[in-house]
Amino acid sequence: TATPEECAMVIYQVWDIIDLRYYHTKGEWEKDNTFRRALLEEKLSYLNTDSIQLIERTIVNNFEEADDKFQEYVDNKFEGAILKQLHTSWKDNSKPVDCVKMKRKYPADLIVVGIYEGENKAAGMLGGVNLESSCGVIKVNCGSGFSDDLRKELFNESTIGKIFELEYDSVTEDKKTKQKSLFLPIFKQERFDKDEANDYEQILAGQKLKKV
Repeated sequence: TATPEECAMVIYQVWDIIDLRYYHTKGEWEKDNTFRRALLEEKLSYLNTDSIQLIERTIVNNFEEADDKFQEYVDNKFEGAILKQLHTSWKDNSKPVDCVKMKRKYPADLIVVGIYEGENKAAGMLGGVNLESSCGVIKVNCGSGFSDDLRKELFNESTIGKIFELEYDSVTEDKKTKQKSLFLPIFKQERFDKDEANDYEQILAGQKLKKV
């Protein structure tokens, strides 16, 4: 249903290329990352189009250089970076050992001020919780990180008032209301040892980079 004008706006971003003969379950193409990158750049040079863009890559020699580049991406509002080995083949592997994600994971302890029910398969269970900082500056909904058993256990009014530890990506602010919230919040655990949530300043003080 897209118009020709809308189709012309589509950008395909690429970072790797493989031979389709090896694109199958547990397939492996023994050509390494360096070879594949050069091949991809060569193919794109023939196409001469702005509709396909090559994702930036920087060669780093140690973790300090990788960390500097990662911080540059974060400062430019990207979520993170991926470290890759240059001399490894392409493999169909759900958990590759030659790629490492670098992303922000900040902690925050917030108080539950409300709960809401799940939908579809999660109906009758906890869909998520409404949380706030002790000062009320941060307000956020969180529906990720809960197991099904936990969703059943927490779907009651006694959950309100508990302190939950979250991990999040960054503090955000609504352009219209100026309300501050958390981007990509994930439930980690209930804080049985605490009866007071973090305030806004404590949340900012806890922003230390954690590599995963």
